[in-house]
Amino acid sequence: MSHLIDYHIPEAIRIEVLKAEQSSGGGAGCGGSGGSRVQRFRVNPSMTALPALHSLVVRAFNLNGDFALSYLRRDSYEWCAIGSDRDLEDAYGHSSQPSLQIRLQVDDHTDHKSHSLADWDIITNSDVVRSQCTSIAVSLINQVEKLMTRASDSAKPKPTTDSAAVPLNDNEFRKCLDAEGRVKCGRELRIGVYRRGVEPSLRKVVWKHLLNVYPHGLTAQQRIDFMKLKCETYCQMRNLWQSNQ
Repeated sequence: MSHLIDYHIPEAIRIEVLKAEQSSGGGAGCGGSGGSRVQRFRVNPSMTALPALHSLVVRAFNLNGDFALSYLRRDSYEWCAIGSDRDLEDAYGHSSQPSLQIRLQVDDHTDHKSHSLADWDIITNSDVVRSQCTSIAVSLINQVEKLMTRASDSAKPKPTTDSAAVPLNDNEFRKCLDAEGRVKCGRELRIGVYRRGVEPSLRKVVWKHLLNVYPHGLTAQQRIDFMKLKCETYCQMRNLWQSNQ
């Protein structure tokens, strides 16, 4: 897990900025007494873009005018200009050891009276962190909204493919019976009636099957005989009860 953490949060690196003043002859010097000054920083590459580095340099050297930055590559020992975030990323990756050497060149021809810190967009590390936190929060909110939308869509009842909720008719009821009138698909019959209902003319027939009035496996004729027997039994019990009153 440590290599994953290092990938997302690189270690801070040291930066050494050397201010080289323009000489009277137009050349730039990196040494000499009184002609250069050094400032050292420690930054996090993942959180320090070029505007943030400009802000640090401006504050460290109290600059009011234009300036240019370049870095020393450790492989070729050449000074390369830093004019974009991509250049700064290359500087982080090809910095000299033990610190990233950056040269600061100030433009002496700039009218310092017409330039001030107000001309610069000052971006601090806290601004960068706040911007990253805001973007992460917006991304999380968008993901949560998408998940809630998917959950809401999945919770909605899907339209059934049954015959548009048309009640069960006589032809469909007969398909649930075999040649002798036995019920061969009682489960499908119950599901169809539950979802779609049944035509009024069939209710007096179908409800007996739904309530298991008939014993299982009776043919159509056996059901008729069964009902006749039950009617006779009922009449006998009724007459016996009436005679005892």
